[in-house]
Amino acid sequence: MNAVLHVAVADCRERLRRFSIVAVSALSAFLGYQIIAGTLMIRLGRYRGVMNAAWIGILMATAGSFFLSLLGFYVTRGNVTVDRESGIGQILAATPLRASSYVIGKFLSNCVVLTIVIAVLFAAAAVMHVIHGEQGPFSLTELLLPFLVFTLPVAIGVAATAVLFECLPILRSPAGNVVFFFVWLVVLPVFGGAILGFDEIERSMGQAITAQGGDYQGGVAFGMVLTEEMRTFVWTGFDWSRVTPARALGLAGLLPVLLSIAVLFHRRERFDPERTSLRRSSRMGTGTHTRAVRLPNTSGSPDSPDTSTAAQELQTVEAPAVRTDNWLSGFLTLVAGEFRLLAKGRRTAWYLVACGLIAASLVAPVETTRRVILPLAWIWPILIWSEMGVRETQYRVDSILGSCPSPVFRQTAATWTAALLFSIAAGVGALVRFVAAPELLAGFFAGAAFIVSLALFLGVIGRTERVFHITMIALWYFGPVNGVAALDYTGATDEALAMGMPWVYAGFAALLLAATFVTRAFRSRA
Repeated sequence: MNAVLHVAVADCRERLRRFSIVAVSALSAFLGYQIIAGTLMIRLGRYRGVMNAAWIGILMATAGSFFLSLLGFYVTRGNVTVDRESGIGQILAATPLRASSYVIGKFLSNCVVLTIVIAVLFAAAAVMHVIHGEQGPFSLTELLLPFLVFTLPVAIGVAATAVLFECLPILRSPAGNVVFFFVWLVVLPVFGGAILGFDEIERSMGQAITAQGGDYQGGVAFGMVLTEEMRTFVWTGFDWSRVTPARALGLAGLLPVLLSIAVLFHRRERFDPERTSLRRSSRMGTGTHTRAVRLPNTSGSPDSPDTSTAAQELQTVEAPAVRTDNWLSGFLTLVAGEFRLLAKGRRTAWYLVACGLIAASLVAPVETTRRVILPLAWIWPILIWSEMGVRETQYRVDSILGSCPSPVFRQTAATWTAALLFSIAAGVGALVRFVAAPELLAGFFAGAAFIVSLALFLGVIGRTERVFHITMIALWYFGPVNGVAALDYTGATDEALAMGMPWVYAGFAALLLAATFVTRAFRSRA
């Protein structure tokens, strides 16, 4: 038990020093403000509850459950990966620390982080009751119980899922971020009523509306407030003795399964560098060879007795200097090198899907290409975009690149140009089709530029791939897929074109690129 607590406390201390915890708390406060301002609301048809303690508590708790069910995963994921990449994991593997203690400690640390978010939302609920309370006295119990019964189980389940993803070899890679989002898209519509508590909300509040003479026909939603006037009803809360046991039993059945699987896979590897290197070698392919470099013999004797047979077989490799007096030629060489870095190392299946999307763009109707195929073609390389700005730090070559001529301007411009060409190549089928509809070209080029500018900026600022994964998936889902014009960076809808969104996102792309230059220039002087 002491080992579990030590792991949890150490991880919490490290996390509380990060800026991310401040950003998440600020985001939670902003979410609470949107609810206080009346922008977000639970709707049952055209009905909403009177602003009493029970309604405000369940409103904030539901918002927290929805928020944590997705973003909570990305907030908590990464603590096991940090230990693995920093070498701390190898040190821990040499200690008597058990795999179960380590996994449970990391899980408890995740729970603490998400509890901070819940605490911020609870404080917002108390403020909302003071400002907007319409009926009834202040009730701490009615405000707190929805968070304990509905939001906290979701947070605990997400915390366990994040640890599980980091312990499974297939899902611990950046691809796991994308996998979780699509799992969330599938699970939430099917089981979201039970997970988030909408089933209980609809049942209890529907009975209250009917008892007060309302014509409620069923259905519950959480989102933006409708423009028409909402009808109100009085809801005094749940019968907690009936709701709480079902939520507790569901969590008690799921949590041991998730943690047991995580412990099982973590015990198999225990930060074993041999397994990691073998897996990396298998991903690189059989045609990849490692070349060693022989260091000069400083012992004074060409045939030192401690020289092994393997070392005698190594050959000294000298890297020839590449020099050019033509600035444009040197820049194009950099662009070509960056393009190869973006394209190399992908499996054959990845290229087959990319080529299939290009072919589909050429034969499908223009409207289908615009609304469906192009957004898919540009979300498919999300793992490639997310490497921009992160690769240098991840492979620890940033100091080497910093010693090159004009490391800020040339390197950043070359990375951005190569990524832009790569995005155009990924959507070349749509580009060919849009030539016959010139009004769609602005959206195509603005979208391509915005994606790569956003990826490069977030990679340089955050030095992690997760920030871009979260941001890009959210923009893609709400923008091109669901047709929210303000977030439609590809001009997939007529409304977005009428609003001039392609030009807006072209401006965003320019601002993000300029901010990237400024950030890298500032860091190079630090």
